[in-house]
Amino acid sequence: MNLKYFASALLGVAVIMGPSFATAQDSDTTKKQIHQFDVFLDPRPKLGSELTHNPTLVKDPTFLKKNPELANYLKTHKDIGTELNENPTAFMQGLDAYRQAVTDFDNFLKTHPQVHNDLMKDPKLANDTSYLQKHPGLQDFLSKNASVKAELQNDPVNFMNREKGYEKWMAGRAQAKAK
Repeated sequence: MNLKYFASALLGVAVIMGPSFATAQDSDTTKKQIHQFDVFLDPRPKLGSELTHNPTLVKDPTFLKKNPELANYLKTHKDIGTELNENPTAFMQGLDAYRQAVTDFDNFLKTHPQVHNDLMKDPKLANDTSYLQKHPGLQDFLSKNASVKAELQNDPVNFMNREKGYEKWMAGRAQAKAK
């Protein structure tokens, strides 16, 4: 089999299997590292897009020279730089999975404004059994979205802040398109 086609097939398997495949290859990347890098990329959508499409750019000295903010970030956040360099594809797949979880949760909250308001005031309600019983839609959503449930169990305040950041990012994107 041609190596090029084999690589494409392997990438297809990785995409189908999703983040669990990526994290199986690089299990020492933490959620905190992914969160921090996501925050760094938020105001730099072009850079985020480039890294998503070609994660190995983090190892390219020419690319880093053209993107001094990234180079400085990786120097000042050595743990993230190390993880990105160890396995850039797995790291970026983890980031994409995290962003998808935030997007899915944001879409859910748009259709459940009371839950949205409640969780913005007190994110820990997402782990409150009595609250979940009163809001079967949230309970059902969490049962079908294990990654969102895990994020809310591990750090509900941070995850709600990322969801709020996502809303701002989407609003900024809509304004830019309108111009």
